[in-house]
Amino acid sequence: MSRILCPAVLVPFVVPFVVLLALLSPNSSLGATWLVNPEGTGDFPTIQIAISQSSDGDVIELTDGVFTGIGNRDILFVGKQVTVRSQSGRPEDCILDCEGSLTERHGGFAFLAGEGPLSVIEGFTIRRAWSPGNPETSGAAVRMESGSSPTIRNCVFSDCRSPHGRGGAIYAADGSTPLIEDCSFYRNSSNYDGGAIAFWISSPGIVRRCYFEENESLRGGAASIVFSSPSFESCTFVGNSTQYDGAVLFAEYYSVPVLDRCTLFANESRLVGGAISS
Repeated sequence: MSRILCPAVLVPFVVPFVVLLALLSPNSSLGATWLVNPEGTGDFPTIQIAISQSSDGDVIELTDGVFTGIGNRDILFVGKQVTVRSQSGRPEDCILDCEGSLTERHGGFAFLAGEGPLSVIEGFTIRRAWSPGNPETSGAAVRMESGSSPTIRNCVFSDCRSPHGRGGAIYAADGSTPLIEDCSFYRNSSNYDGGAIAFWISSPGIVRRCYFEENESLRGGAASIVFSSPSFESCTFVGNSTQYDGAVLFAEYYSVPVLDRCTLFANESRLVGGAISS
């Protein structure tokens, strides 16, 4: 009988010890937390260097203030599964100012290496981002391609421009399926498609609890959708505008977007689709 009972008696004591060893192991999945501040005196001098030097699972925290200059704009995630977030969680206090203009075009983040949902940006503002100015470089604040599917949470995108490309703030292409939640989009624009967001070619994605105000483009004042079927859940669209089609959404080429429990108010098209055109 003792041979049968001993394993049952020992398990409650052995399992916690094994778990403790796992937590103390240098190979534990718990990542490090690194601090970056606008003055460049944190653990790393810039956001780009922090990402490049970090390991999967790490967290890069940004202190409040305004981040500018080389290394704090035109940032590549280089395939890393890391989180870049504000320390305070207040987007209005932690700002990445890309300082973009017609003559000095600088963007925010680029996800080009198939990054997944564990690649995260969270809790800050990206403002004055400008894409270089052709469809191949669309998405001024966040550009994702090659099936990249990051998580974008609690961010504010304001006054971002894509002069000749798609997606004034965000561009998701080539099978990218981002999760975009609890974000706000103000006064972003594109001279082509998608004032705030553009989904392009098999890029479904989820946009959840987001707010869109005064974004504009030729087609799709707030968002454009081409060969894609993203969903918009509990979003609010106010005062967005377009020159041609769809002040809120413009969808074409077999796109089947879903709007679930969304609010649309005072959006305007100068041609067709004051709200939606497909």
